[in-house]
Amino acid sequence: MLDGKRLGKYNLVVEEKPRRFFDQSSFWLGVGDSALMTGVFSKGRSHIPGWLDAFYFQNRGIDLKEDGLEEELFRMVGGLVPAGGHLMVAYGTKYGSTAEETFRGLNFQFPEEATPLGYLLFRAGCGVNFKDWYISEGGLEGPTKLQGFKAVDKAHARVRASERIEVLEKFLRKRFLEHGPIEEAARERAKAVLRELKALVG
Repeated sequence: MLDGKRLGKYNLVVEEKPRRFFDQSSFWLGVGDSALMTGVFSKGRSHIPGWLDAFYFQNRGIDLKEDGLEEELFRMVGGLVPAGGHLMVAYGTKYGSTAEETFRGLNFQFPEEATPLGYLLFRAGCGVNFKDWYISEGGLEGPTKLQGFKAVDKAHARVRASERIEVLEKFLRKRFLEHGPIEEAARERAKAVLRELKALVG
């Protein structure tokens, strides 16, 4: 996986344990004793592409956001996801500011890639489409999660890019006003993603 890889000034440590299904393993990814991500990794099987279902932590001793290394970590993790696969990450108030602001942004109905976690999924190469696993009755089904998908191929990426351009442009045309700094940050993310998507479609 990523064991021994360098992330800024840190050396990553990864521990894996097999699960009941042959294609899956539980993983712990961190620095020293501080967890950065935990979850399940699937190499894929038959016609099902590989995927990761993860928890991303900012409150376990190291805050990659402060070190400017969040995007790099997600690029590295996203590199493990094959074409057509997905990366799913829990969000909410107990995982740190990135996950908490994502929770607020999605509740405000911001586009997924305009939220902190959605933007990181986009940077991970898993942003051609999204699914918000928000369970309103919340509890036994597990935590809320944001799922980002990786393109099957370049043609698929361009088609999805055109669709996401429409979503982002619609978002940027209106003002919510009451959301203050969180909205301004979301708009800046949306503009950055929009520039890349427009370059992709030509």
